[in-house]
Amino acid sequence: MSTIALAPRTDTDALAAEFARCGRLRIPNLLREADAARLHEILVRRTPWNLFIIHDGPKVMPLAQWQALPAAERKSIDEQMAVAARDKFEARFLQCPLTETGEPFAGLIPELDALARFLNSEPFLSFMRAVTGSGKIAFADAQATCYRANDYLHRHTDEVPGKNRIVAYVLNLTPRWQPEWGGLLNFMRPDGQVGEAWVPGFNTLNLLRVPHDHFVGSVAGFVEAPRLAVTGWLRHR
Repeated sequence: MSTIALAPRTDTDALAAEFARCGRLRIPNLLREADAARLHEILVRRTPWNLFIIHDGPKVMPLAQWQALPAAERKSIDEQMAVAARDKFEARFLQCPLTETGEPFAGLIPELDALARFLNSEPFLSFMRAVTGSGKIAFADAQATCYRANDYLHRHTDEVPGKNRIVAYVLNLTPRWQPEWGGLLNFMRPDGQVGEAWVPGFNTLNLLRVPHDHFVGSVAGFVEAPRLAVTGWLRHR
């Protein structure tokens, strides 16, 4: 995969009006169909995943290293997190960093390098500026993510001082996800109720203005399919 490109579209004005009204937006059919299909295959078969957890602070380790730990140690950590997750901000999923500054990290496989470059290409960034109404967007950071059974990301707003985040994005790359499987992107109302929940849609880009109170619900324990996406923030310098 040498290049990745946006699918042709004529609805930019309507998308911009919806984002201005709601501060969040779903854009179906973002990429050319063949590009999305190849990216899905790469995430399933060739992506070097890390285990990412938030438990007494964020922690990252290669998935192979986690799997090499004694079963009793992994079970103990899982149990500790399960208890903490009842009352604290916790998270657990797989991730593969692609870019922090707009330049792809060294050593990425070619397809993920191409993806990081696409997300920082002028066609994509110009489209994002048009849809969000923010001319300040200068670059996108990015990571691939994989949620498996019992993975989750608790409630947060994405606002971090010094990160200059304007809009959060999630490019979903999971075919045929079912709402009963969990893993939905949930948006909170001021009264503490869930106002809306989005099911992952293949080749669909989700956008949400920062700050935006939301969480990813736990994937059900019976689910065998991975919930795959590329996520990050559109930022200014």
